[in-house]
Amino acid sequence: MILVGAAGVIVVGAGLLSRSLGDVMGAEAQLPPASGAKSRRETKRSARFLPKNPGKGGGGKKK
Repeated sequence: MILVGAAGVIVVGAGLLSRSLGDVMGAEAQLPPASGAKSRRETKRSARFLPKNPGKGGGGKKK
């Protein structure tokens, strides 16, 4: 019984938090389109931060 109540509180809390965000999709749709240069720069930055192959180039185990 306590687990059901706790689950209900969590679900209600998550619903309230998501409602407090407002219309995220609408706000994002109103943003100006990103330029090609800015988009490439962001892609390059994220590629350096999150390498596709974590075993190569930093952070991996050395043999």
